[in-house]
Amino acid sequence: MRIKSRIIPEKIAEFLKTQPETGMGYQIVTVFTIDGKAFERVQILNALEIGTVDGNTDIPFNTFEIDKVELTHDKSL
Repeated sequence: MRIKSRIIPEKIAEFLKTQPETGMGYQIVTVFTIDGKAFERVQILNALEIGTVDGNTDIPFNTFEIDKVELTHDKSL
């Protein structure tokens, strides 16, 4: 599914700006959507936008559906 916007909600971005990076310029998180789904190994670039989800560039959810994130630093694939 192609998503036009990869920009995460402002409240999530503000939280991630206060958290440590997984690597230079990115964080790995689990994304929880408002309907209760969880997506692991989501790469967030510069605490602002989604890079990949479990290594894939296609995003299986809309960014406005994000309820919360949990920083995991999980780089395994």
